[in-house]
Amino acid sequence: MAKYSTSLVSAICELIGEYNLSVNETCQWMRISRKTFYAWCKEKPAFREAIDKAYANRERNILDLLSKEKIIVSRKKVHKEKNAIPSIPFL
Repeated sequence: MAKYSTSLVSAICELIGEYNLSVNETCQWMRISRKTFYAWCKEKPAFREAIDKAYANRERNILDLLSKEKIIVSRKKVHKEKNAIPSIPFL
């Protein structure tokens, strides 16, 4: 199992914020348990703050992508404006 360090925190945040991995996927990549991840969130305020920033970054990236691609999201469908490709069901 990986030992807590600032470089590990940075890597975890990059996987979550930049690569949009889930906590489960991130933990698998970093070889830590989900239990450890959530314990660090609870016990280490700096870790929790970094994770919160990573989630905010992920949200900004997704919103930027949606606005650049002019994608319209409705309750049931996702499609591009003008000359839309067949609709993709919203998951």
